[in-house]
Amino acid sequence: MLGELGNRLVQIPVVDQTKLGNEDGMVFWIRKEDGSFDHDFRVVERYLDLLKRHMGVPKFVVVHLWHAGGWSEAGARQKNTVTVIDPATGAREHMQVPEFGTDASKAFWKPVLEGLGTRLADRGMEKSLVLGSLCEKYPEQAVNRMFAELLGEPKWLQITHASHGALDSPNRSLDGGGEVPIHIFTYLPGLPQADAIPPLHKPCWPRVAYFRRAQGTALSLLGHRLLPADTLYRRLPGFSHACLDYWLFPDISNHRGGLMYGRFPHAGNYPGDPEPACLVWPGKNGPEPLASYEALREGLQEAEALITLSAALANDPPLEPQLAQRCRQALVDYLTFCDTRNQMRYQYVYHHMNHYGWRDLSQRLFALAAEVMR
Repeated sequence: MLGELGNRLVQIPVVDQTKLGNEDGMVFWIRKEDGSFDHDFRVVERYLDLLKRHMGVPKFVVVHLWHAGGWSEAGARQKNTVTVIDPATGAREHMQVPEFGTDASKAFWKPVLEGLGTRLADRGMEKSLVLGSLCEKYPEQAVNRMFAELLGEPKWLQITHASHGALDSPNRSLDGGGEVPIHIFTYLPGLPQADAIPPLHKPCWPRVAYFRRAQGTALSLLGHRLLPADTLYRRLPGFSHACLDYWLFPDISNHRGGLMYGRFPHAGNYPGDPEPACLVWPGKNGPEPLASYEALREGLQEAEALITLSAALANDPPLEPQLAQRCRQALVDYLTFCDTRNQMRYQYVYHHMNHYGWRDLSQRLFALAAEVMR
């Protein structure tokens, strides 16, 4: 179902109790008789095979080894454990990892990162590996240097409140090694003016940021439908945190009424929970789409039509003048529709949004896309 929505980012919690809410990691340490360890990657292998079958090659596979912390950084010496299995009994325990940035830590993580790298490469995902995750403050130099020695030029997912200037230029390199190719943040750039619509068909580089909606927003179905187009007009390459199936489990988690995401304070939940937390409901035979899932899917299809019109306006030879004018007007009208129903303003919650006119706009958009394709 994530594949049908064009999802580009997946996450693998290697350690226990990450912000994702997992109790155990997806890599198991197998204790040998001499006290050393083998590593069991079978869960990761199965997961990667499912990803490739249903989603293709994700742009980002976020591997969680590091706890970013909350309002302050967790630091190199942090509460952080992995799942250890006794092969004789099958018993599980949780083992503290060495302090990050030390020789012991490098030796501890080297076989794990090599094993993950091999399994990603076997599936054509060797360029997708991203470490998770950073918050407002970067790790100290020794930590960055350790990961650089293990991975070359490590890539990180960063999640912060502000964009740190990354809308207009790439994030700066980390002291000691590493870079941030994906940055999820809360505060948004503005929508453009109607007379300055950007080329929606062109990549957004050097803008590296995705965005998280302002906390507490309650999107209507129209809000879900407009989210992809709104993202395009803001010249952002994607949107997040939107999650598929973070349902509430009050008997397991006391975080936000039972939300699994962010339930471990030491791992951090910075800067907030996923919105929406779920786009499907637990049906009898597996997950079933909510109306919000279908609204988002329709919005993605309309975003593709907007890209088609934008690309057609850049055609050489150009479109016939009257058709070109109708395409430009459709882009302006869709922008105006997004702007007048702007659910992205910080803490401005629309419990009801004026939905009138969306069907006429959608019909005109797809008819024009078909016309320019012909």
